[in-house]
Amino acid sequence: MTKTIIVVAAVAVLSATLLAEEHFGVKVYSNVKTDASTAWYCKQFAPESERQAKQVAKASIATSAYCYRTSDDFAAVAAFYQKHPGLELLGNITNTPSNKTAVFCLAGMQCAALDNGVDVTVTSPWADEQKRQTDVLITIRQSRK
Repeated sequence: MTKTIIVVAAVAVLSATLLAEEHFGVKVYSNVKTDASTAWYCKQFAPESERQAKQVAKASIATSAYCYRTSDDFAAVAAFYQKHPGLELLGNITNTPSNKTAVFCLAGMQCAALDNGVDVTVTSPWADEQKRQTDVLITIRQSRK
């Protein structure tokens, strides 16, 4: 029974990673996991959420997102996406003890944040519905008009 649960969990994580890679054309950083906190965070981008449904109706924009967390160092994760083919850094990388943030967009600044494209946000700390999290959150988003 335990082996079955482990195999099912491993397949679910692998499937989520492959889905993000295939759907967005962005490789997912290794050593990531998804859980209730990342699912809660990603719901703000889900089309079925009330907030997003209102935005889609007004702007005809569809957004999809995948969220992952890792205990790896922020700088290592940011460096991985900085070297990712087809992604460009939007602005600067912020790496202070209280705020670590990096945003990457498809070439030509085709960003989900700008309503048309793909972006990857790497941030720490971040918050779920219950508490402040100190590991690294990776959000891979796609928006289409």
